[in-house]
Amino acid sequence: MMQNTINNLGKEMSLCEAGTSLIEMILVVLLLSITILSLLKLFGDLSLVSVGPDYRMTGNQLAQELMEEVKSRRFDEKGAKTADGNWSTTLGPDPGESTSGTRSTLDDVDDYNGFSESLSSPYSGFSRSVSVSYVNAGDLNTPLTIPQNVPNNWTPEYKRVVVTVTQGGVQRAQLVTVVGSAKSRNTIY
Repeated sequence: MMQNTINNLGKEMSLCEAGTSLIEMILVVLLLSITILSLLKLFGDLSLVSVGPDYRMTGNQLAQELMEEVKSRRFDEKGAKTADGNWSTTLGPDPGESTSGTRSTLDDVDDYNGFSESLSSPYSGFSRSVSVSYVNAGDLNTPLTIPQNVPNNWTPEYKRVVVTVTQGGVQRAQLVTVVGSAKSRNTIY
């Protein structure tokens, strides 16, 4: 009888040990699955992040190219303020100037206001746009609204230019500069 009890106890331990090992295997497989899925997500995220710097560098180059073009133009269509003491009171292309096809007719900084273009190969998917606004010397970051009835001697001596480059709906670069008239260059220092 004692022998049977010992044999039965031995069988119970074998079944118990086999069950524990099965539970352990299930837990190991479960933990490995979670770990592998986490690693796959991590590698996927890293591959997306590693492409970002290339797009930013290309975006900066495209923004810089257009910004240099804008800065190479004269301050205003008019060579000097008019008799009422104002520069151009509308920003954007002047009559006879166009941004469609070529920008060769744009001859002053504010002609680029509202300009945008989608680039072709090798920069497919990239687009860039320009915004130009008047600003005061005391606050070069806040664009001024041109009044409907422009008072005499209203228009400031500074224009703020913002060039933005996007790719796939994501902003990749933005450059901002302030361009001054000849008068402002003499008084700003």
